[in-house]
Amino acid sequence: MESLDFTDPMAVEAELRKTIEFLKGSGFSMALSAEFQFSPDYDQVWNSEWAKYDKLEKARKDCGIERLEWQNELDEYRDSAQTERRETSSDDSIDSRSKNSLISYLFAFSMEQYGEAPTINRLQGWKTAISSWRLFREKYNSDDKSFRLYLSDAQRASYFLLDDWWHSRYCSTGDMASFKNSLDELFSITSTSPPTSTSFPYTWKYNSLYHKLCLELFMREFHPMEWEPFNPHSFLAGLMSSRKKATKEAISMRFAYFALQEKLEPSHSGSFPVYPRYARDKQLWRENEYFNEPAKDGIAREIWKLVDQNSPDPRYLWDVKAKKTIRVDQHHPEYVCISHTWGRWTVKPPSHISIPGVPWKVLENTLYDIQDLPNMLLKLNHDFIWLDLFCLPQDDSPEHRAEVANQTAIFHRAKKCIAWLNDVETWDGTKAAIDYLGMKYLRTSATDPELAVSDKRLKSSIATAADKHLELMKASDEPSTWFSSLWTLQEAALCPDLQLCTRSMELLLDNTGTPISLSTLMAILSLLRAPNRSKMAEFPSDPPFDIVPECVSKLFLLGKMTKLEWLLEHLTPMDIMVTSNTRTCKRSRAVAIMNALGVLDWYKTDPEGGKLGTGGKEENLVLDTFPIEFVREAARKYGAVFYTAVKSVNSYRVKTHEGLWGFPDVHIGSMMPFSETHGWYTSVMNAVTVPTIQKKDHEAVASWHINENGSVRIRSAGIVSCSSNSANKPPIKSFVATMEGRERLTIVQNKTAHNDLHASLRELAGDTMVFYAVVLQEDYGKKSGILLQAPRTRIPKPGKRWLIKAGFFNTLESSSPTPSTAVNWCVA
Repeated sequence: MESLDFTDPMAVEAELRKTIEFLKGSGFSMALSAEFQFSPDYDQVWNSEWAKYDKLEKARKDCGIERLEWQNELDEYRDSAQTERRETSSDDSIDSRSKNSLISYLFAFSMEQYGEAPTINRLQGWKTAISSWRLFREKYNSDDKSFRLYLSDAQRASYFLLDDWWHSRYCSTGDMASFKNSLDELFSITSTSPPTSTSFPYTWKYNSLYHKLCLELFMREFHPMEWEPFNPHSFLAGLMSSRKKATKEAISMRFAYFALQEKLEPSHSGSFPVYPRYARDKQLWRENEYFNEPAKDGIAREIWKLVDQNSPDPRYLWDVKAKKTIRVDQHHPEYVCISHTWGRWTVKPPSHISIPGVPWKVLENTLYDIQDLPNMLLKLNHDFIWLDLFCLPQDDSPEHRAEVANQTAIFHRAKKCIAWLNDVETWDGTKAAIDYLGMKYLRTSATDPELAVSDKRLKSSIATAADKHLELMKASDEPSTWFSSLWTLQEAALCPDLQLCTRSMELLLDNTGTPISLSTLMAILSLLRAPNRSKMAEFPSDPPFDIVPECVSKLFLLGKMTKLEWLLEHLTPMDIMVTSNTRTCKRSRAVAIMNALGVLDWYKTDPEGGKLGTGGKEENLVLDTFPIEFVREAARKYGAVFYTAVKSVNSYRVKTHEGLWGFPDVHIGSMMPFSETHGWYTSVMNAVTVPTIQKKDHEAVASWHINENGSVRIRSAGIVSCSSNSANKPPIKSFVATMEGRERLTIVQNKTAHNDLHASLRELAGDTMVFYAVVLQEDYGKKSGILLQAPRTRIPKPGKRWLIKAGFFNTLESSSPTPSTAVNWCVA
């Protein structure tokens, strides 16, 4: 370009077109990443190439040449890329680093510990991938604990999953043998394309979706071409998605593989791998110290001292062999938590009885004989147990209240948790249902001969399942009583891997004798019920998925009614609060769920017990559900996500201001993640989940004020679009969803992806309404938020406007932060 005549319009235009083609092509970014990954030279080359473009752009203007096609798109790409790189390069937070790939963690650890990084050969990335994998395993399994210490829960779970896959612990050996045999060929390939792209010069072979997804995860974790400098949004998002999909597939393969083996050798006992598990997103639980996973013996504790309390361990435990409640002072033995429900079935009139070894009287109930419990607990083969009736003082004393507020620590520190379903007698129907699901899973996800399910085997499974009743569901299609309690929802959230046992303390076990946890059971369900599941093979002899044995359909119904499929996969605070609408509680709903949400300040600041502990009648509840102090604390701690629940009232449409009369006095609550009605068919559907890497709440959201009737007073908002004044504004590519219909028939109407946000709002508003797109959060410049609706005519009250939440949006491209705008709104 040095010889270019910058005064020659034709020469300048030709060179500019050539430069634009180079910069907007994938070759530039791939080549840049390939040569300069993990290097300061990346920025130098990036800036140098764009400096050439800037020089040509100046010459274009000087020569009076019209702006060329693609320049706007190229400028948008440049701004977006630079914004993303600027934000990610400066972000060294724990939340961000915990999401990084395993090769990135290995690289960072080596630099910090030894001052030098492992050799990186990006053009022949498979050599780097395999050597990094071997080095990672070596360091993880070494006596030096420092390497393992700083791995996040998500990184550790991904490593365990890949280690099982690498050693074919619960799958056929054919896929892995084929992959390992292909390594010599892969080592010789030189490519600037990531191995997960269609342009990578190799055809991948696999005989199961499990192998396919684990291989993809391995690539994203260890292949250097799958990782860019500064951990950009797209790569992190792809990695997070890959981790979740591979985990879900691995859970089902782990179950189905051993279910296929009808006779297992006794020598295998005790050697079977544990089930993979989902990793909790710690960023969403930043307010709850017990979910930040520090070293077990070094947990930082916030001590609440209504009475003397020196540790988060329980005050009392049940000594199983001695059959008595013991006070736990300095010695803290390992213990197991028992989750059960009984409060709604206390005898009437209330009757307290004494149990030998228990220092307080307990209420009798109609579900079981409490006096039988000491002998029944012997069957669990654990020395110490925490069970509320025997370990939680049954009054509203300060000691009782302290223990109620300490439930998070009690369940988090337990060796394991067990759900005692005291109205379930056997597991015959449940085992038949999941055996059928295991066989069906293999038939639709694998073509490997080692995983073949014969027609005879499947028909046997179908016949057995068809002849069984699902114990987890009652004849009235009501789930077992344990699933209807708000207290047990909290306990499931605190310990999602809790095991299930019958009335006689028989655990739900798989074919290897390994307990099937609640989260594992729901993961198997959620995978097979997905309507768009890709099949690797079709078997005409199989009955379709909508024609299944009754106990299987009842198991699907259980997952749907309880919302546990979604909850235990994502396990966010808002999912817990939304799911709480399905549960019932005899006493305070806030107290029953506050530990799972980490919303405890409102309770702790009431040392006199004015909030009545776990019982009593509460007054002035928002939507007849939670105290206003509890609601405001939850909104403060969770920030913008608090306003993301989908409710049937979001389908309400107003066309004139008369349609909004009475909103100040009527409990609408369109912004609240809970409703006045509770039960299986609640009007609260779910919380909108937008995957985030570096989530930032919009600055205005913290100023929003929740009123006692459930409305939200807004005086400042980040308005990214308004239907009444957006006609001439540049388009914003977005996904928009609105609520249509009534009550249980409410559905989400998805507008076409990549629509212009401005145009979508104008279409929704028509001639009688106004729609606002209000930003809740930003993630590397991409916005997500809510749609607020108001009548076009102003309400005849000076300056004040009533609105209702009507939908959601998220933008698909990065842009500058949205400024705050002063408003005078009340969202009913």
